[in-house]
Amino acid sequence: LKDIESATAVGGTLADFELPFILMYSTPKLNEIVEFMTRHKTQKAVPTDLADQLLREAKGQKLYKQLEKQLEANKTIWKDIAWAPEALDVIDCLRTDPTSVWHKNIRMPTESANPFRVCTQRTFTSSIKPLMVSSKRRDAPFENEKPQIIAKYLNANWNALKAVLPEPFKDLAQSKYVVFHLVGVYSLNLVYHKLLSDETIGVGPTLLEYGKNGQFNKLQTALEGLYDVDAITNADNWDKYY
Repeated sequence: LKDIESATAVGGTLADFELPFILMYSTPKLNEIVEFMTRHKTQKAVPTDLADQLLREAKGQKLYKQLEKQLEANKTIWKDIAWAPEALDVIDCLRTDPTSVWHKNIRMPTESANPFRVCTQRTFTSSIKPLMVSSKRRDAPFENEKPQIIAKYLNANWNALKAVLPEPFKDLAQSKYVVFHLVGVYSLNLVYHKLLSDETIGVGPTLLEYGKNGQFNKLQTALEGLYDVDAITNADNWDKYY
């Protein structure tokens, strides 16, 4: 009661905050333990892919400012979704581009599971976050780029990988190779991030300059040369059962 009064006193910040709870009245201690363990040990996380879609849909509406203000109050939630609408725009560009490795190859939250389309929306957006959102540890080379341009940068990278590592990109091969699973998508996009931004490698400025000049074919050719090493080109290294 004191907490509610305090919340009301500071302008009602938490006065109308809904908090779900379970009230167990006169329950034997044994039953309470069983219930507690059952609820907290067996619950499953809810996929957040659809939440990203809803956030993007809301961004073009009047309610977005109010929604943004509420979400920003919880920094743990907001830092993980503020960039999501733009990442979804990138995915749309890739999924609708017939020349892209990712043409119709990213499974959206409203689509049923498919053993030959294993990369989910959340897997892909998480993998490109380091390229789009800077942190204290690293810069994001695409932070100020438009989704259409980011998609072209990503196409150059994945088409280069396909050129030097063709086996996993063949029809019906996705389920066999980790290239399209979280570990593959994330690690390969992270390697791309290193090439674009790590000064110790020294090729980042040149690669980014190709993109800024719209020379994405040159960018792809340069990446093919960088990726032409056994660690990447040997398909056995990417075999899920290897």
